Amino acid sequence: MTQTNTKRQPQTPTTPTGPTTIVVGVRLDEAGTEVLRQAVALADRMEGTLQLCHVAGSPTEDAKVDAVVLETAEEQLQAWAAERLLGTRYFERTTLHALLGDPAKALVTLAADVNADFIVVGRSEQGRLARTLNGTVARDLIARAVCPVLVAVPVDYADVDKSLAIEPPLKEGQVATTIAKPHIYRFRRSLPMTSVPTSTAAAQGMSGASGPA
Repeated sequence: MTQTNTKRQPQTPTTPTGPTTIVVGVRLDEAGTEVLRQAVALADRMEGTLQLCHVAGSPTEDAKVDAVVLETAEEQLQAWAAERLLGTRYFERTTLHALLGDPAKALVTLAADVNADFIVVGRSEQGRLARTLNGTVARDLIARAVCPVLVAVPVDYADVDKSLAIEPPLKEGQVATTIAKPHIYRFRRSLPMTSVPTSTAAAQGMSGASGPA
């Protein structure tokens, strides 16, 4: 019997012509709510649509059991998503997916099926074991991914030390000099692109350097 090879053939990248498609993997909890919030924020910037998915577990050898698990997961995902999206424009711009399988593989397969532009997932904060398991999923997802992957976490810099400043920022109305620059750090130098001397920019351009248009 002849077997059909269903492996996808490499495709030539094309410029997107429609809405940005974002695959969003969530757990049905408050961590998932934060992932969805950041995915919506990303979609807002790009006029995107959401492919919201929840991986309910691994398949068994019993198709009837799998069908029951998927049906239950679908109902739970519908209720969870409706509570968070009802009354927003994404209620009509979101497709729901209940999945079984390895989470990273399932997300990448779905991304390929819908030609996704981004995958958005979260990070577990519920104990060492959960973080370890989620870390494995994140690593596998990044290793398998064929589109950008965003790990959505709440913005919180409370426990992050800022760079050591050699010179304090300029006060209002103060003029910078060549000696006391406004933002000099021990391990970093930062400047706006408009501060690059035109002679330097011209030299780089003549050397054949290229960048985004």
